[in-house]
Amino acid sequence: MTPTKGLSSSRSAVVVMVLSIGILAILALAFGSTTSTPNDPSSTTSGDSGTLALYTWLDKLGYTVHRISGALDVSNTDTLMEIDPIVPLSDDDVNTIMAHLSGGGQLIVTVSPGMTDALLNRLGVQTGVPLGNGTAHNTLPLDAADRVHDIAVQQVVSVSGDSHSVALLDEGSDPVAVAVTVAGGGRAYVIGSAYPMSNLGLRDNDDGPFVLALLERARGGKVGFDEVHHNVAAPDQTLGVGQVFTGPLGLATLGGGLVILLFLGIGGRRLGRAMPRSDPSRVPSATTYVRGVAHLIERSRRRGGIAERYRLELKQRIGAVTGTSPQLDDGAFLTVLAPYGEAETERLRVLLERCTTLAAATPTDRQLVELARQVDQAEREWAQQSQPAGGGAQWRP
Repeated sequence: MTPTKGLSSSRSAVVVMVLSIGILAILALAFGSTTSTPNDPSSTTSGDSGTLALYTWLDKLGYTVHRISGALDVSNTDTLMEIDPIVPLSDDDVNTIMAHLSGGGQLIVTVSPGMTDALLNRLGVQTGVPLGNGTAHNTLPLDAADRVHDIAVQQVVSVSGDSHSVALLDEGSDPVAVAVTVAGGGRAYVIGSAYPMSNLGLRDNDDGPFVLALLERARGGKVGFDEVHHNVAAPDQTLGVGQVFTGPLGLATLGGGLVILLFLGIGGRRLGRAMPRSDPSRVPSATTYVRGVAHLIERSRRRGGIAERYRLELKQRIGAVTGTSPQLDDGAFLTVLAPYGEAETERLRVLLERCTTLAAATPTDRQLVELARQVDQAEREWAQQSQPAGGGAQWRP
């Protein structure tokens, strides 16, 4: 194989790798953790009827939002969002919600046409006839700035309450939202349409400000979305092996494995680039050894050791000429060499510091070549020194 062919094969493998990663990213987006079921009101779905946008929006506004799944636990909730429950509430669930209201909590519940359950009965609310789609209007100021007036509603049903309730919205002459005051200080808002809370309806007319106006009256900013009655499993529910591999994590793992296998197959590699054949009986020469070490240093990019080697070699060469021990630290080494002249020892000090600085860094080729030239020049100059400048005796180890 010629070098040109090898380069072309390598480029082809890289192109295939990039394309495969792109396809894998598209699949990950398509099979993300959020679903897009059109009629699912859950806060985990991005479909028209879902409440994922509301959940995300409130979180960005600074509310402490969380999903309640597995069991209806409202102990850490100020406002409970009960958006079109698919699964009927049990008597225990209703008791839990009423206890939450009696303790000063808040409830926002939306109802569907024909929906009657124990919760509405306990709140004293009855549903009426379906009214279709339209625009509801406030019957009294809902926010301090009086900005909420027109609320878009769809598949709306009329609702009415007893003497403990007051109408909030009406469409024509029919009330479509009521507020119920519960003994203990709690308040429940019963709305005849889930559209204002949905991903599709949250941005229409005054629907978003309407939701905020209801939340402003809560005792705190902890908002819990009931997913128990949307058939959402608890976070700690044990998943089978089959469920893991059919989910996004399994798809991503399998896809990543296929990409790696494809890349290795096209690149013609097993665990790395194949080494060229060589004669096993050939004895490596000194040149081969030097080249091998140089290649390892180049690949590791840890060239500081070369500068350190230059420093040690410089002290050894000067020590051999002057009889000074190279094992001394740089400061003591220079002190012993002081009699040879202030200028000479100062130049040596600067050079040794240069070696130390480069040894702790990642020097370039140019810096190492320049350092080697300076070390060689210093060794030649000191080789000419036979006696100290003052004629004193040399220090011996």
